[in-house]
Amino acid sequence: MSEVSEVLDRVAERTLQLSREHAGAESDPVHWRWARWDWSMGVAFYGLCAAATKRGNEAWPEEMRQWIDARLDKGAGNLTVNSTAVLHGVLHLDPAGVELRYERLCRQYDHYLLYAQARTPSGAIPHALTGQGYDDQIWADTLFVSVVYLARRGALLGDVRYSEEAVRQLLVHMTRLRDDASRLYFHGWNDVLGKPLGQLWGRGNAWIAVSVVEILQYIPDAPEKGQILTMLHEQLEALERLQAENGMWRTVLDREESYQETSVTVGIAFAVAKGIRLGLVDPRFAGMGRKALSAVLERIDAEGNVREGSSGTAIQDDYEGYNAIPYDVTPFNQGLTMLAISESLD
Repeated sequence: MSEVSEVLDRVAERTLQLSREHAGAESDPVHWRWARWDWSMGVAFYGLCAAATKRGNEAWPEEMRQWIDARLDKGAGNLTVNSTAVLHGVLHLDPAGVELRYERLCRQYDHYLLYAQARTPSGAIPHALTGQGYDDQIWADTLFVSVVYLARRGALLGDVRYSEEAVRQLLVHMTRLRDDASRLYFHGWNDVLGKPLGQLWGRGNAWIAVSVVEILQYIPDAPEKGQILTMLHEQLEALERLQAENGMWRTVLDREESYQETSVTVGIAFAVAKGIRLGLVDPRFAGMGRKALSAVLERIDAEGNVREGSSGTAIQDDYEGYNAIPYDVTPFNQGLTMLAISESLD
């Protein structure tokens, strides 16, 4: 385990190094993800906080605080679904809501997610890219980048409004995005036209599985828990059949010609491991999860870069669009990997 701990340290240090190197790159078409107040760094910080807790390293969250404060000083940007994800870092720094600046920010997002953001006809929070809204579209991404925050915030405040809305959003996303034939999930759904969007995208399926575990962690007595876990287990059974011999999954899950990809693989590894620990996932999937994590560990280089992960991916018109997304070292893949490795350590 000491070797795996060293890998975790390497990934965490590299994540922070890249955020320092590209601190002023908001307009850089290559490195902007490391500089903007947006979902990508939000996922990185979620993983970094898990790693810091596991390793007892408070220097990492303090450097995260500097990143957050610097952007708040400049104005963090518009309230969006995607930008909500950074608040996981804020909640780690100030779980009790005693720092007025942070608490005021959280309240702005709370109001936006609970009341101000319009809903689709099915009642879902529509996905919104920074500066660009899709008021009729439901995306798998939304669950992790905003709904998990609602569940966590509700647990901290003891406010059932947040918890009830988080479970409602989880269920409507799962039922609309689910492909009944494969029991996997489409990337998106047009809730006005009533049709799926995109493909059975790998990382989108990871977002679903991870979000189930994370949300039910904060809301363990949800009345809809049985229905949600039945769908999760059906998804895991489908994923088990599609896992490659080397432990990886593909960026479009059901296309053998699609490239193998680390973010879906490490996301599923994390969901399985944490789900088993929390009693949400059947332990029979443990081998699948360990095999997936081992595959990802083999793809982390000496610097701590998580390789062979696809870059940011909006809904694509066809399979070719997904397969054309390049590999990149991204904050979100680093974050997912830190979550999975942290969960694997005793």
